Amino acid sequence: MKKLFTTMLISASMPCFSQVIPNASFENWAQAGPFLAPIDWATSPSVLQSTDAYSGSFSVLLQVDTFTNPQTSTLDTIAPSIYTGAQTMGPPPPPGTSFGGYAFTDRPTSISGWLKMNAVNGDVAMLDVQLSKWNTTSNTRDIIGSVQQQNNISVATYTPFSFPINYTSSAVPDTAFIQISLGNPQQRSMGSQLWVDDLAFSTTFPAAIQNTASQQVWQVYPNPANNLLHITSTNQNYTAILINSMGQVVLQTNSASADVSHLPNGNYCLQLRTNHQTNYQNITINHN
Repeated sequence: MKKLFTTMLISASMPCFSQVIPNASFENWAQAGPFLAPIDWATSPSVLQSTDAYSGSFSVLLQVDTFTNPQTSTLDTIAPSIYTGAQTMGPPPPPGTSFGGYAFTDRPTSISGWLKMNAVNGDVAMLDVQLSKWNTTSNTRDIIGSVQQQNNISVATYTPFSFPINYTSSAVPDTAFIQISLGNPQQRSMGSQLWVDDLAFSTTFPAAIQNTASQQVWQVYPNPANNLLHITSTNQNYTAILINSMGQVVLQTNSASADVSHLPNGNYCLQLRTNHQTNYQNITINHN
């Protein structure tokens, strides 16, 4: 059953990052015909680059707006949509329809991100994620895991969301498809807006590891961090590894203080490795 975006916010024990989503922070844009579009995403009209971002310089803004149909010269009200894959002619695929996508070979437990929304007359925002694998026997695409969520509640400030991926197969997918849309042919109201930023696939680690971290056998502070990140641990023989939202290692140290002044603002996953275990903690860097 589809649920509201806002019914599942990120908990205090946040997951660390899994395989990357292309241009997940919507920082990179290019001209696509008459429109400016985020690289690695296909869009319908009335999808815009916004400087109202949770982090970085840009987010993606979907807003219900009018658009002159080049075939009929009529002024149509557009329900905007954005989805991974190449831009094609014609309307975007209906929500829940597998279409396009990109190469992906992972089994994340959830997808997360940040949103804010102005829902006019209860307009609905929709998130659809499908992880699939090509079946060479039937020459069809098998759905390995999926998420379908909706929200029609206005959110004035950026709010985190995180939704579990429901798996129906133990296979490893070969393709990921993500679509975000606002409104539909039955309900779309002028003025409805949806901002989305910093999408990420995530992997939640076993409860035993999370419990070890919660017992504070190690501490990381301050969080958010500005220029220095301090680490204390009952085990002095450790390696601290900081991973960004793209899954890239940006810092590795075994000292008690780490210089993070050169790293951009955002959310990171910190791994503390010892001879016996690995602990995880989410870290925010904010130089403001």
